[in-house]
Amino acid sequence: MQFVLDHPDCVAFMPHVNWPQSNDPFYVHNTADNNGRRALYGVNAVPFEILDGVLEPVYFYTYARILAAYNTRKAVPTDVTLSYTGLYVPSTGQVDFTVTASTTSALPAGDFRLHIVLTESGIFYDAANGIDYHEFTLRKMFPTFNGTSVSFSGGFPQTAQASTSFTLNPAYVPANCKLVYFLQNHTTKEVFQAGQITLDDIQDLTDVAELPLRLRLGANYPNPFNPSTTIPLSLDAEASVRLAVHDAAGRELRVLHDGALPAGSREFHWDGRDAAGQTLPSGVYLFFVTGAGETAGRRALLLK
Repeated sequence: MQFVLDHPDCVAFMPHVNWPQSNDPFYVHNTADNNGRRALYGVNAVPFEILDGVLEPVYFYTYARILAAYNTRKAVPTDVTLSYTGLYVPSTGQVDFTVTASTTSALPAGDFRLHIVLTESGIFYDAANGIDYHEFTLRKMFPTFNGTSVSFSGGFPQTAQASTSFTLNPAYVPANCKLVYFLQNHTTKEVFQAGQITLDDIQDLTDVAELPLRLRLGANYPNPFNPSTTIPLSLDAEASVRLAVHDAAGRELRVLHDGALPAGSREFHWDGRDAAGQTLPSGVYLFFVTGAGETAGRRALLLK
């Protein structure tokens, strides 16, 4: 996980399996897609990592061994490029997304699929394997784990597309969600190109006149944090705004602001205390802001 965070050109998503914890909530949440990706590689032991769909680092995985595999695959050229268009409406959770694959030369024979994957990061859960902070978690594959079958033939350049339209599950934190997209040959399992985009950036692709951006709650930093974290907030016009801290069960613990704010950007600070001034324990906390007819949320992890 740290390797991916250190290498922003890496694109990752993590399916879950039903062992060593049969009730793993990320597996149970979407058994079909998790099982589909597991079956593609015949995974029977975890952890399991594979780069570009074909190269597994030397086991046991270490940072240096993953780096060696990364450098090997990075040296492999590809003529495939990926582009996208999309729309994300925060007020309704509606997401429309299209990815286009282009190639300027013939690709090897095989069964090519364009995949679109919704991931969520920053999830706190005390798993049986000792991992309690989960990144790049597979939430949904579109239309299924099989992807969209595409072909490239005739004169070049050639293009192919895959599209999806869905409503974001309200249990997910939009700011922590990304759409991952990649072109894979299912015959050889090789990934020829991949990319990712945050939901916020999809929103930014739309015409401002079509989708006004009146309120934005930025990612708090640091996160995880101890003892305090900073929460960026911006408005394009004066509005009445309420910013509150909730626990993971949804109970309101403290109001950081409730009243009018002028247009512009500012930062709020939270010291990990509730409304009574009591220091709160380690755990997941949620920031919710409402104003200008919009609502946004962020997740924070307090670690002591």
